[in-house]
Amino acid sequence: MSLNFIHKAWENWLDAYDWDVFATLNFSRLNLLEGNKRDASAKLWRSYLSTVDRAIYGQTRKAQPRFNRLVFKHYGEGGTNPHVHILLKSPIDINEFCIALSAIWTSKIEPAASPDANSIG
Repeated sequence: MSLNFIHKAWENWLDAYDWDVFATLNFSRLNLLEGNKRDASAKLWRSYLSTVDRAIYGQTRKAQPRFNRLVFKHYGEGGTNPHVHILLKSPIDINEFCIALSAIWTSKIEPAASPDANSIG
């Protein structure tokens, strides 16, 4: 299988979802990430996305519904700046969704960067 074939398959998959929101979420207080910074940041991102799912779909007893998303964890050039890039398909009004994403990130995740240090739109 050629690399071009794989790249084209990824492009087709990304195009299939009609993503309408892009977000980059940062941390401002890395000292609050105890132990392995990569593990700690990954756990916080998962917790954040689960919180957003519950805020939109409510608490369920069966498998938790999730909005469509593609998450790319990034640690910066030196590996010391954990942040995440997310492509999302908004399940509600886009503006309300972006406000909710920002509010949950900055209010529920203690080491999260302030809204002006993130990009959601």
